[in-house]
Amino acid sequence: MDQSVDQGPSGRTRAGATSRARRLRRCRRRRPPRYLHLSWSSWRLFLCSLLFVAAVRLFGPRFVDYHGVVVVAEPPITAIDRVQRAVEAQPKYTFRRVGTSRIEVIHSSVPADEHATQPMPAIAGIALDRLVATATPSATGTEVTLVGRAEPRLINAVRTELGHAPAPRLQRSIWKGRP
Repeated sequence: MDQSVDQGPSGRTRAGATSRARRLRRCRRRRPPRYLHLSWSSWRLFLCSLLFVAAVRLFGPRFVDYHGVVVVAEPPITAIDRVQRAVEAQPKYTFRRVGTSRIEVIHSSVPADEHATQPMPAIAGIALDRLVATATPSATGTEVTLVGRAEPRLINAVRTELGHAPAPRLQRSIWKGRP
């Protein structure tokens, strides 16, 4: 038996010291970073939550925060009627008509409320996806202000419907060279 004999720190001889040294060197590898010490189930939970968020963002409805103004040459009640017509054509949207110059569009399947007496509270804009259209008379016509959160297809439908309204005619300026 030809084993290598090595003398340890105590002065005793040890058989097979070279194979033990090799094993120790193999065990003294660099440790992975601390964040990798999570259990396998924690990593699975993390990956599943990432996949869920990605699926909702890809396949769910895409809502957009919007603020815009459109000027039309119609009375406020007619402009709000146009907004109402555009909303009725969109699936999954309903409206609440508050007075004659305001309409609230909600992403919901509840029936429409055409004669609401008060607007929804401001906190409802956080909980619901709500678009508010307000028509106010101005010197050039009627300004329809769209403020809120909705899908781009609804915003485009409302703006297209308001685009079919006649445009206001601007008066010419008294200065020369200006329209």
